[in-house]
Amino acid sequence: MKRKIGLILVLAIALSVVGISPRPTHAQGVEITIWMTGGDVDAQVAKEAAAAWEAATGNTVTVEAIDWGSAHARILTAATSGEGPDIITGGLSWGIEFGELGGMIDLNERYPEDVAALGAADNPGIWKSIVSTDGAVYGVPYDLTTYLMFSRPDLLEGLGLTVPQTWDELLAAQEAIKAANENNEGGVAIGWGNTDWLGYSNFLWQAGGDWYDDECNVTIDSEEAAEALDFYASLYDAGVPTDSATAIEAGLDSGLYPVSLQGNWIVGGLDASYPDMVGKWQASPLPAGPTGSRSAFIGGRIMGIMSFSEHVDEAFDLIKYYNTEDAAKALIASSTAQNTLFIPPATDFIQYTAYGDNIREALTAVLEEAKGPPNCPGWEAATSDVTLQIQAVIFEGADSEDAVAEMAAIMEDNME
Repeated sequence: MKRKIGLILVLAIALSVVGISPRPTHAQGVEITIWMTGGDVDAQVAKEAAAAWEAATGNTVTVEAIDWGSAHARILTAATSGEGPDIITGGLSWGIEFGELGGMIDLNERYPEDVAALGAADNPGIWKSIVSTDGAVYGVPYDLTTYLMFSRPDLLEGLGLTVPQTWDELLAAQEAIKAANENNEGGVAIGWGNTDWLGYSNFLWQAGGDWYDDECNVTIDSEEAAEALDFYASLYDAGVPTDSATAIEAGLDSGLYPVSLQGNWIVGGLDASYPDMVGKWQASPLPAGPTGSRSAFIGGRIMGIMSFSEHVDEAFDLIKYYNTEDAAKALIASSTAQNTLFIPPATDFIQYTAYGDNIREALTAVLEEAKGPPNCPGWEAATSDVTLQIQAVIFEGADSEDAVAEMAAIMEDNME
């Protein structure tokens, strides 16, 4: 597979988005409309952070929140009808999907040097997921989400445990906490991606396996993948809840779940919602697998321009502004005021994230090894059936080697 991501990074060594500042665009008095996938708070944060760009350019920014449940369908309709916003945000794979339908601008083709600068400054793991196999870039990162391990060291110490650092320690913690809790309940909780391909990806990478190689050849049918699936299933066999609605935050507070693997978005609300827990919880990278890797899934939102926009240059100037140091600080400040953790995609800007040294240190460590979802053809279509194979092992005791072989067949069929 021919990728341009490596070339982008090489060409951009001398470039940096850190120094980019708002500048007058080709037109003034232009209104740029953004569909912000998320909630009203996300839209408010993006609007507030755009104030400096509006003042510098004479343009205005309108941000409309569209919820995750309906966003994909709405943007797909916009992409195929030619009617909608100038800019969209959404899942990492959406840019490639809508771009290949002709609904989005290839930013790498139109603004190669600027895209190179963004690629050089941002977390490399996220870029591998958003660059298409032919090198097109239909959206650049707006923010990041990733897994963290949340724990209560004080409660673990009372059980003679420490914060788990390895798979074995994670499983041992599950067994010990469950045994100590009333009614033999609780232990370790998994939130984001519980029992599906996303949650399994962490263990797959930590075992040294992967879904595809760099050329998009399917590689899931491996000993490492089977080992990871066996361990993943063993956690549930030991009592990790399979309910995706598990109250992780409340369990962290009560001690029912003093260890949890969850997305970073709970950080902002923990102290506000559970004041008695202030100073007692911590965030860490995920436990290491047999290879020593602590690799974790990284997600987030891309920001791209619809192909029918009448203000492409102005829209891209706004996107570049959102990737500046000043904008990162504004996005973080506005998010923090709403008890929300905003993680900028630029590596150098992680230092500005809120909620203290523990969160910054944990994020820095996690993002060094983090990986995003595959960008290979057919992956999105394959995920639901891949998850069924994972769940067959978890819920039905299916053989892991058979399951990864079937996953490989599913993925290969969807590439055709």
